[in-house]
Amino acid sequence: MNNIVGRMGRWFFHAAGALTCLAAFVLAEDNRSAKSLSIRSIRIEGNETTQPQVILREMALHKGDTLSEISLDRDRNRIYGLRLFNNVTATHQDDGDSTDVLISVVERWYIFPFPVFGIKYNDFGKLYYGLGISHQNFRGRDEKISAAVTFGYDQSYSVSYQNPRLIEDEDIFFRVGLSYQHVHSLNVVSDEYDQINSSGSISLGKRYGLYQSLVGTASFDRWYVPDTSQGRTATAYGDDKFWSFGVRYSYDSRNMREYPTEGTLVAAEVRNQGFGSESNVHTFAYSADVRHYTPVGGGSLFAWRTYGTFMAGGVVPPYQHVFLGYRNRLRGYFRERFEGENIVGGAAELRVQLISPHYFSIDLFDIRQLRSLRFALYGGLFTDVGKAWFRSSNFGDVPWRAGSGVGLHFLLPYSLILRAECALNDNGAAEAFVDIGVSF
Repeated sequence: MNNIVGRMGRWFFHAAGALTCLAAFVLAEDNRSAKSLSIRSIRIEGNETTQPQVILREMALHKGDTLSEISLDRDRNRIYGLRLFNNVTATHQDDGDSTDVLISVVERWYIFPFPVFGIKYNDFGKLYYGLGISHQNFRGRDEKISAAVTFGYDQSYSVSYQNPRLIEDEDIFFRVGLSYQHVHSLNVVSDEYDQINSSGSISLGKRYGLYQSLVGTASFDRWYVPDTSQGRTATAYGDDKFWSFGVRYSYDSRNMREYPTEGTLVAAEVRNQGFGSESNVHTFAYSADVRHYTPVGGGSLFAWRTYGTFMAGGVVPPYQHVFLGYRNRLRGYFRERFEGENIVGGAAELRVQLISPHYFSIDLFDIRQLRSLRFALYGGLFTDVGKAWFRSSNFGDVPWRAGSGVGLHFLLPYSLILRAECALNDNGAAEAFVDIGVSF
């Protein structure tokens, strides 16, 4: 029974990829418009805080271009994908062979306090909790500032600032972050133990057109482990200090990040940990992530993803291990963690639109941030597969893990996604769970 379920899950995953390629060919879009209209002007309204260039930056259409309804709808989705607005509408007023485009937005609240809460090792006696605050549209320029503090079983402090367009004419991206963590190891296979990490990073990158970007990141880390047994750090005395440098390339044509319904993401990153230092840490991490979303009619879509992270170089300390779990969960093994130096995985999902996006307002108070709140509902049929292994292991000797199931996806106001799902794994075990955010 276990082997049959596993084979079925893997067969479904591979078949899904082939069907996606076929659907992408069959559903190729026709971008012609019935009438050739030149865009005379683009006007924006409703942006009391957000600066116009933040919105115009996401648009493929510009003054003087020929209007395309498909392109205009894509621009509307991309503007909504900024997660700065409750609603975005895009209309046009024709005048002979010319047309005026109107982008109307309903702004959100941008300053949020948020709770931090978690349970380590699925043990309710090991809680961590805290509070953070973020500004998602500082100066009306889509700049983001956040700070958070946590207490309890794990303790941490962090602050970050991000500017998507530090240099206006060059489209230069900038981010800086500082953090301190006194936490316990992610995996308790070798007993839990304290880890103290201080980190600082700075990123600088450039966006090329609407879809491509290249970002370089330099960071400094110190990992201190009071208990130095079992090689928990690269140094014998439990105190690793090292510089890292990484480069990430991405092509991202998804129409929105909170819940994509069409487009492609291709991302690749290489990171040298121990760059230019005399530390005992000398490792390389190579990562890739490919996701594709194909509309299949009626607001529904077919999506698939494949990803991997691979380590090379010297000894990999436990704090650099990678996991199936945490950020890359396997549904069917939702509460389990598979640890290694390398991971590879994939997923396929049919998402059926049950309730198309509807908008409602809370009229109890005359507050514009509570107007035009978005709600939608999707049903999902999915399969996940993956494995994690150490370099000392033979890839073929490590079993694949797979799970398949169904779920409901609630698309709530302010980009909150709530998923209620159940899955059956390749060992025949069933589980039900609730998670926040889109699966991929």
